[in-house]
Amino acid sequence: MNYLFLCAAALIGSPPASGGSLFQPGGASDFFGGAVVGMGDIDNDGVDDLAVSDPLHKPGELAKSSRRFGGAGKVWVVSGRDNSVLASVEGLARGDVFGAELLAPGDLDGDGVPDLIINAPRFDPTDWKGSNERPSGEAERPGYVLAYSIGKNETIFKIETTYGFYHTMWHGAHPAPSIALVGDFNGDEIPELAIGLPHADSDKLEHAGAVRLHNGKTGQLIGALYGTQSHEHLGVRVAPIDDLDGDHLGEILTLGGRSRCDSAVAEFETSSYAMAISSRSMKPVLTIAQDPEARFGRSICGMDDTNRDGYPDIAISTWNDQDFPVSRYSGFDGSLLGKWPRRTGNYPIDIFPVGDLDQDGVCDLGFSAFDRIITPKPRLAVVASGRGDSIIREFLHPDGPLTNASDETSPLNPSVSYSVSKWNASRVATELLIGTPTFRGDESCNGVVFRIDVATSKVLSTLRKSDLE
Repeated sequence: MNYLFLCAAALIGSPPASGGSLFQPGGASDFFGGAVVGMGDIDNDGVDDLAVSDPLHKPGELAKSSRRFGGAGKVWVVSGRDNSVLASVEGLARGDVFGAELLAPGDLDGDGVPDLIINAPRFDPTDWKGSNERPSGEAERPGYVLAYSIGKNETIFKIETTYGFYHTMWHGAHPAPSIALVGDFNGDEIPELAIGLPHADSDKLEHAGAVRLHNGKTGQLIGALYGTQSHEHLGVRVAPIDDLDGDHLGEILTLGGRSRCDSAVAEFETSSYAMAISSRSMKPVLTIAQDPEARFGRSICGMDDTNRDGYPDIAISTWNDQDFPVSRYSGFDGSLLGKWPRRTGNYPIDIFPVGDLDQDGVCDLGFSAFDRIITPKPRLAVVASGRGDSIIREFLHPDGPLTNASDETSPLNPSVSYSVSKWNASRVATELLIGTPTFRGDESCNGVVFRIDVATSKVLSTLRKSDLE
């Protein structure tokens, strides 16, 4: 299994946000660019196309609602040549947060057109500190993951999950449940689907959490691992990694445990351990830092074998080390191998592989930059050497600085979602999609999707919601 291929196909990203709550009372609740993913050349015009979401989109009558989380969400498949809409699909009901994550698994239904897997974690405002916006009778309605046929304009399969959590405090939002493509384990040339369910109950254990593995083509459940303690929240994030247990199949990375923190919301942003799960047995293969003070962040990513011991290694964001916010761990025994310094971003929200850009034999990593300092052009993302000793690329926002209209001293982080949309023959990223749903106080969302040339760091094209209407 080549995890680089899998991560290229999958969206690895979720909305970070500005200081405090991103959603202002009575303000806009669009979030265009909340997820992006490259789709290949769907319309055969020689230019790769993309899918982009607005998880808080309000269709029809819902557009008149003042509820901050009243939208159902919407996903567009867009031509890379002229921004024309090739297909679109909306969430099923208010609060679905449809399009919180997007995956591109390939052609699921055999019609010759690539399809989409869409996460709708179903926001439950009872989990939001101080919120009283829950529609009557809707709190326990579960979220879902939808596989959608772009060619046939119909649902391929739908997997019910748990009720969700879509939190947007400054230290980074994420959807829970979360999803990832983790490898073709049954030989049908379609990667399987991992779902992290930190809210899942197990027997009498409330919110023990779970990681489930589903057939990527049919949605059928293959296996699951549940947390062993109440409020363990196993499955905060899921990601692929190459074989760790010698069975020639890749594994599933996840985060879990509760770190001690003051904010009830932040319990879902920090974890006390990371775990690799066997895709064959759905049992733990490796556990890292089983320590309540570890405060791992919300991102985890499989790497190359950086220390040449025959095992792929693991990158994890951390919240308790402000100078070195991303750490690299051994895939063999979980030992700490190194750290990336803060110049990779104040608090990297997402970590994604980009191939060996500096040709040193190790896959390099992209980080969301999360600049909170007002600069002429805030960073959208950076690429750091997989060995952790240098910055290879910086991708700057062409319109910066971005600040909160009500507080000019409080900059808004524009970086939200990431997807490598094109690779060369050496499996090195050549184009990157970055979604940037930016709010300015209580004004309308000004989300932009950038297509960026990795070699030159130049913006090749932009896409706004107004281009689709």
